[in-house]
Amino acid sequence: MRFFPSNTRPPTFDIRGQQAMTAVVCVVFLGLFAMGLVLPALPGRIQDDLGSSMLTVGWVMGIQSVATLLSRSWAGATTDQRGGRYTVLVGLLAMAGCGAVYGLSALLPLGATGGLGLLVAGRLFTGVGEGLIITGGAAWAIGRAGMANAGRAMSWIGLAMFGGLAVGAAVGAAIDHAFGFATVAVATSVVPLAGLIATATIAPAKTIRAGAGVAMTVQQVLGRIWRPGLALALSAIGFAAVSSFVVLTYGARGWAGGAFALTSFGTAHVVARLLFGTWVDRTQGPSAVVTTLGVEALGLCMLGIAPVPAVALAGAALCGFGFSMVYPLLALPALRRVPTASQGMAIGLYDGFFDAAMGISALAGGFVAAWLGLPAVFLCAALASIFAAVAAWHAHQPT
Repeated sequence: MRFFPSNTRPPTFDIRGQQAMTAVVCVVFLGLFAMGLVLPALPGRIQDDLGSSMLTVGWVMGIQSVATLLSRSWAGATTDQRGGRYTVLVGLLAMAGCGAVYGLSALLPLGATGGLGLLVAGRLFTGVGEGLIITGGAAWAIGRAGMANAGRAMSWIGLAMFGGLAVGAAVGAAIDHAFGFATVAVATSVVPLAGLIATATIAPAKTIRAGAGVAMTVQQVLGRIWRPGLALALSAIGFAAVSSFVVLTYGARGWAGGAFALTSFGTAHVVARLLFGTWVDRTQGPSAVVTTLGVEALGLCMLGIAPVPAVALAGAALCGFGFSMVYPLLALPALRRVPTASQGMAIGLYDGFFDAAMGISALAGGFVAAWLGLPAVFLCAALASIFAAVAAWHAHQPT
């Protein structure tokens, strides 16, 4: 059953609609910017200042993803009941709270155990805030843009997510180097407050709940969106492989510049969104997403067998370019299969597939690398992208 036709033609996007959606995207950017600020400073704080092991660094950093995954259904339900704007506000408050907790861990004489405990609390706040901001922001943006422009809205929200994290991490590293962790914590609290002020200036508009339809249960929504969610999860394995293992692969091959491969991936990701963000809503059927997944698979194969750094760099770019459009292209069949009153839940659960895939893939990739070697990580990820293409084709079939 489709609640929205797949061949809906996007209406002209007027200046007021563009400005309204841009404002929402800027708020999401600020929320993810705050999240990115602390990322480069936390490992050093845990290991160097508190004297913890690398294992502790790993699980403290990873616990955020668990909190995000567990909060997705709540974020979706809150969005459906109160609207995306409200959900984003709560998420920004959670982000501000995480900065306050980080600051207390740096300023109070709590010892290593107490300081680490506050950092864990901060990671939990961050995870919940991330889930609320992304789910609520996507719903809010779609409510502003209209369902016929849902693909464009999801593309822009994705840009805000990745852009906010990248810029925030760069700024956070500079602040930590110049002023220390406590200053990073203060900035992490202040930036979400700027987002709250910006949110207050955006006039209320129709929410994603406006329209016909009866809200579904979590199980019912999951039954509708699991196929596009599975395809998204399989495609995310490639992203996890690049982000976790490409630098190590460069080092194992005796090449310098592994960070440039990450930059190549990220740049291609952004370029694809800018070029094709408005095109998503005009696509029909599975051909577009199957093609992008093929591009991702090709890039991953190049990374796995690259004889020279230039080939690996090109492979990273192709992988980023292909993976970029998978998220909005698969979001459309997911959203079209649920009533308007359950679209917040659909977005939350859809994003949950990505969260779960990232956590599992990083762990599984470590086992593959230890057993078969680093190149096998990328080749296995390429195979997963091919399976994702099959799942994406099925996701577009009528239910």
